[in-house]
Amino acid sequence: MPSLRYIAFGFFLLLALSALADGLKCYQCANCNSPFKPSDATEVTSSDARASCWKTTARNVATTRGITTDCKQVDAAGIGTWCCNTDLCNGAIPTKSSVYLVLTIATIVATMLI
Repeated sequence: MPSLRYIAFGFFLLLALSALADGLKCYQCANCNSPFKPSDATEVTSSDARASCWKTTARNVATTRGITTDCKQVDAAGIGTWCCNTDLCNGAIPTKSSVYLVLTIATIVATMLI
């Protein structure tokens, strides 16, 4: 009979994998300058494994955000594009999904040590 430790490990592993299976979520907006308000943007999702969130800022005047499968980082002459690969990472505030991931990993490690 499987021990409680293995059952808990399997449960949390499935929980962590299900979060990854949802696809990448990014903010999408035009002229969403600082301070960034998530309520002014749309959340878009891509299930493409090559997808990245991006944020482009031009001389601290115009900022746009979105999602693409071909993100190229640029930082030159006051114009910058930054790419990232975690849910809602192209916003200006930390997201709750990263907290859930850390808690899930911590629980898995703690379960394995019991």
